[in-house]
Amino acid sequence: MGFSETVSDSAFTRVPPSSSSEIGKQEQYALALSTAEMTGTAGITDWLPDFLRGRATEGNCAPSPLYDHALDIASRFYHDQSAVEKLRDFKAKFNCEIKTDDDAVNYANEALQVFGDPYTKVLNKKQADELRSAIQGETEVSGIGINIGMQKNERTGGVSYPIVSGVFPGTPAERAGLKPGDIIMQVGDQSTKDMALQQVQLLVTGEPGSRTQLKIDRDGKWLDVFVVRQKMEVPAIVHQRFGDVQYARLINFMNDKTDTSLKDVISQNPDAKAFIVDLRGNPGGRVEEMIETVGLLMKKGKLYTEETRTPLGLVSQTVELSENRVKAVRPGALFNATGERNQYMLNGRPLVVLVDEYSASASELLAGAVRGNDAGLLVGSRTFGKGVGQALVPIDNGTMVAVTNTKFINPGGGWAGDGNSNRLGIEPNITVAQENGTLFLSAADKQFQRALSEARRMAGGGALIESPAPAPDSVPAPSERVPLTPRFREFAPTVPFFQRFQEFDQLRRGGQQIPQYRQFQTQPAIPADSYRPPAVPYITPPPRDYIPPPRDDVPQQPVVRKPYGNF
Repeated sequence: MGFSETVSDSAFTRVPPSSSSEIGKQEQYALALSTAEMTGTAGITDWLPDFLRGRATEGNCAPSPLYDHALDIASRFYHDQSAVEKLRDFKAKFNCEIKTDDDAVNYANEALQVFGDPYTKVLNKKQADELRSAIQGETEVSGIGINIGMQKNERTGGVSYPIVSGVFPGTPAERAGLKPGDIIMQVGDQSTKDMALQQVQLLVTGEPGSRTQLKIDRDGKWLDVFVVRQKMEVPAIVHQRFGDVQYARLINFMNDKTDTSLKDVISQNPDAKAFIVDLRGNPGGRVEEMIETVGLLMKKGKLYTEETRTPLGLVSQTVELSENRVKAVRPGALFNATGERNQYMLNGRPLVVLVDEYSASASELLAGAVRGNDAGLLVGSRTFGKGVGQALVPIDNGTMVAVTNTKFINPGGGWAGDGNSNRLGIEPNITVAQENGTLFLSAADKQFQRALSEARRMAGGGALIESPAPAPDSVPAPSERVPLTPRFREFAPTVPFFQRFQEFDQLRRGGQQIPQYRQFQTQPAIPADSYRPPAVPYITPPPRDYIPPPRDDVPQQPVVRKPYGNF
């Protein structure tokens, strides 16, 4: 499907991008993995822990290539490498139980639970195809029109159940009376207790015109809701004008329509004196799309710092906006990557950003950038607390591994959290408590009403008014906050992986020898109109006079000095 990308050199040829605008936009990203061969890595198996090299057998049962491959990927790129050793006991544990690809996916997910990370998992072919469609901008679905997360608290008896985090306007869910905060206890005749979000989504979606029954818990009362599925276009944004203030709610950052839709709204309202951007219920998505979107709202400033696990170690870079470019600054690098950005469109007009406990991942990056650079006012409640990103790695037979490999630090140096047991979130400038299930933009929507009041005040020349910082003992402990895991399709592909990496794997798994060292090759010129900000860290090239040290386990090859290419 053209889901992978390459950086061309003499050893690999460029793969033409698919017709998807997503792939076309990202084709020129230089990835850390693409430099693994060029920086002197002997072979892909050297990146693995000793206990994951080779294939073990147990009980005289052959290992599953898909299962082995999934665990290899997770162990190679998981951000916290101290947890990888826990996979040792699962290397060959399920050899005799795995008969099909679905078995391999299920048992791999069981093994990956040792990380204690709900975002690192293997997606089967159907789930992976849906995720690819979402990333490539295919927004038409047959369902009921809700966003779902996970809830685990005293209301659910301490176990996980899906919760409605958002209801799209004009959809069957809205007509049936579903509200944010409704806990889905049952779909049809199947309990959703501890059910993965992927499975919940498969139960809720279906053929257009078919009917499904949801049993929900609303404030302790159980209700039966019957909903007829229909085909619908999931909007990128929902917008409305309130006098001199323009409102825009961003649904997610999964495809490339969010920034273009917001750009259209801003350009069509040149007389608006202030803007409200609503991130409530936004579970995140692609970091690249967040960068394109925040460029419309911020003139310049630091966006975030990321620490990304690559086969060569942990690599750090800071992404910043200048007035005309976006750049990734790497400590000690010989050069820093830059790219074009969306131009700032507010022209000094006030900005208010609405957030709540369901604003997660890329939404928190945008909120953190706005607050950290004093580019606007945050109103609402503390955000979800997911400051980590996942790499999406296509593997065997259409399946895919999502592995947490990146940690994001906000401009002020704070971390939103791991989205699981350690969720800190981002505190808004003005905190406004609000009950679950409140209809957005209604008179009862206290958060919106306060945001509208602040936007009008700021448009009249008033100064920003921040609420006092909460006392340390007033900040809820992670265990006291309502857990909510964003939908599976919201894995942020902060590190796209492409064909070169797959070819490395094919060589390794086929038993072929990979050359120990390669010289850097000249890269093709990058057209200015197709380049986009880097999505991953770059690897700093070695000095010009660098000669790799000898190794006892690999026959030495002569090193030919050549001039560096065009970087």
